[in-house]
Amino acid sequence: MSFFKMVLKKIQSSGLFFWRRKSKHAFRATTFTKKTFAPFSQKSSQTPSIFKTGLKKISSLVTGLQRTNAVGSPPRKNDRRLAFFTVSLVAVGLGALLYFGGGWVTGLVSGVEYFEVQDNVVIEGCRVTTPAEIRELGELRYHTNLFSINLGKLEAILVKHPWVGEVNIHRTWPNRLLIRVVEHVPEALILQGDSGKEQLYYMDTKGVAFVAVKPGQDLDFPVITGIGDIQGADKKKEILGDVMHFLKLVKTNNPNLPAQSISEIHLDKTEGMVVYLVEYPFPIFFGTGGVGKKYKQLHDVLGVLYKQRKEGTQISQVEYIRMEYLTNKVLVAQSGSG
Repeated sequence: MSFFKMVLKKIQSSGLFFWRRKSKHAFRATTFTKKTFAPFSQKSSQTPSIFKTGLKKISSLVTGLQRTNAVGSPPRKNDRRLAFFTVSLVAVGLGALLYFGGGWVTGLVSGVEYFEVQDNVVIEGCRVTTPAEIRELGELRYHTNLFSINLGKLEAILVKHPWVGEVNIHRTWPNRLLIRVVEHVPEALILQGDSGKEQLYYMDTKGVAFVAVKPGQDLDFPVITGIGDIQGADKKKEILGDVMHFLKLVKTNNPNLPAQSISEIHLDKTEGMVVYLVEYPFPIFFGTGGVGKKYKQLHDVLGVLYKQRKEGTQISQVEYIRMEYLTNKVLVAQSGSG
């Protein structure tokens, strides 16, 4: 062997040209086989989601902190900050999902039997209405899902019932619904409608006519007439306010002027309130305003008249009583008194 070949062999054996051997296959194309290649759909089903991965990281982080605390070594400040930041981030993400994807979440759970109301619908406050009627009006079926109930829309539907003034609805998870009904309370009857087509309506304590009176229903209330003769919404509101104030005072049941003694309250565009009693036909011109003072004066005057009746003076001879005759004066006109 020549000296040159001997030197070349030693150089090759020393590894100085290893890159030549390794570069031989450096640019060979990658070959995919069934064992190494999988479609993206298969990879996504096998790869845990970001949400699950995040939960695992949070869990491991919290667990690590708990273990550190267990052995008496406080966690590092950076670890606590990282844990707080991660938990806050996930909480914000979940909140955003529920807020912006609420419809998707609701749709997902609205078919779950666990949240069906079934017989767990409690309806309170019914006097004229019935729980069955309220449930039917709200279309609350046996399989109605608590997630699918829109409380605002349900309240709007139920208050359309003529006797229902207010509704309060509360959900108790997982499947209980509580409905509290506040019905209108009749305070009087009011005659209203076009001329020749007047109809009696029940009127509540706020002066709202809420439902027409049907044959056979209770008519034992004072009747308010003449509202159609009062012009202007503000004027009607003012005079009805006087009427409701008067009826509220009458409900105190003073012996001289009990609630059951009021037969009719006529509203006149000139005279204001004109009150009629059950037992006596004479009008009591009440006027407008100063209801509290006039009420006290009236039951004092009636007390005197009832006392005189026992002494022989006939109250039936009274033709009218005018509450606004003079300042602090009440005029009692009697037949034959001049």
